[in-house]
Amino acid sequence: TQVKFDLGMLSQKALDTANREFNDLSKDIALLEKSLKNSKDVFALTIGVTYDGDYEIVNPELGEVKLLTQEKSTQELIDKSLNIANAEYQLLIAEDNFDYVDEKDDATRDEKQIAQLKIDQAKLAIEKTKTNLDKTIQTTFFQVEAQYKAVQDAAQALQVAKDEVADIEVYYELGMISKLQYEASSLMVKQAEMTYANALYDYYLLQLKVEVM
Repeated sequence: TQVKFDLGMLSQKALDTANREFNDLSKDIALLEKSLKNSKDVFALTIGVTYDGDYEIVNPELGEVKLLTQEKSTQELIDKSLNIANAEYQLLIAEDNFDYVDEKDDATRDEKQIAQLKIDQAKLAIEKTKTNLDKTIQTTFFQVEAQYKAVQDAAQALQVAKDEVADIEVYYELGMISKLQYEASSLMVKQAEMTYANALYDYYLLQLKVEVM
C-alpha cells in the first residue's frame, strides 16, 4: 500500500484508512491476548496454582465439543451439595447446643432463648442455601448453553478467516494486493484463533464447574 502511495496510485485518505485498519487489528489482538491471560489466571486458580507466565496452557483437549446437559435433577444436585451438608451440620451443632443448655440445671431463660434462636438461624441458613443453589444451577447451565454457542460461532469465524487468507495469499502471490493488505488478513486469522481459544477456555471452566456439582 505504501508503495502504491509513493507511486501516486493511492490517495492519502486510502493509505490512512489502510494503516488505521491495520492498527485497529493490532489493538484488538492485544486485547485478546490480555483476555486470554485472564482466562489462564482463572484456570490456574481452579486447579490451585498461581499463573506467573512460567507455564503454558494449551487448548483443552475437549475432543468434539458437545453441549453439556443437566443429567441430575436440580433437587438431587442441591441435596448432594457440600454447601447443604455444611449448613445441615451447623444445624446439628445448634441442636446439640440447645440440648446441652436445656439439660443444665442452672440454665437461664435467656440462654435457652439464644440456643433456640441459633437453631432457627441454622434452619433459615439451610433454606437460603437451597434457594441460592437453585439459582446457581440454573444460571450455570444457562451459561453453558450460551458459551457452547460462543465456541461454535468462534470456530466458524476462524474457518472463514482461514479460507479468506488462503484466497488473499493467492492474490498477494500474483501481485494483485499489497503486503500490508496480506499481513492485515493474517492478523485477522490470529485474532480469530485467540477468540476461539478464549471461548474454549471459558467453556472448559464451566465444564469443571458442572463436574463438581
